[in-house]
Amino acid sequence: MLQCTQRKITTVLFIFSSITILGIIFNKHENIKESISNISSNNFLDGCRYIYIDMGTNIGVQIRKLYEPDLYPSAPILPIFEDMFENNFNEVCSIGFEANPLHDKYLTEFERYCLARKWRVKIFK
Repeated sequence: MLQCTQRKITTVLFIFSSITILGIIFNKHENIKESISNISSNNFLDGCRYIYIDMGTNIGVQIRKLYEPDLYPSAPILPIFEDMFENNFNEVCSIGFEANPLHDKYLTEFERYCLARKWRVKIFK
C-alpha cells in the first residue's frame, strides 16, 4: 500500500513537473517568437536600397563623407560613393563597426547626430 501511494505521488509530481516545464517552454517560445516578430517589423534595414558597411569606423569620418560630402570636397571616396549610390544618399543605410572603446562616447554622439538628420546609421561598438 505504501509503495502504491509513493508511486502515485511520483506520477503526480512527474505529470505536474512535465506540465510546468512544457508551459515554460511554450511561454518562452511565444516570447522568442514575439521578439523575432518585433525585430523584423522594426528592422533598421527595411526600405534601404543600399547598405554601406564601414568596418573599422574609427570616429565615423567615412560615414560622414557619405552624408555630408560638402565637408570633404577632395575626398577620394566621393566618386566611388557617387558611382555606387548614384547620389541617392537618402536611400543608403550605413552600418559601422568599431572595436576601440576609446571611440565609444564620440560614436554614440555621432550616431545621435546622424539619426537627428534622418540618416539611417547604426554603429556597433
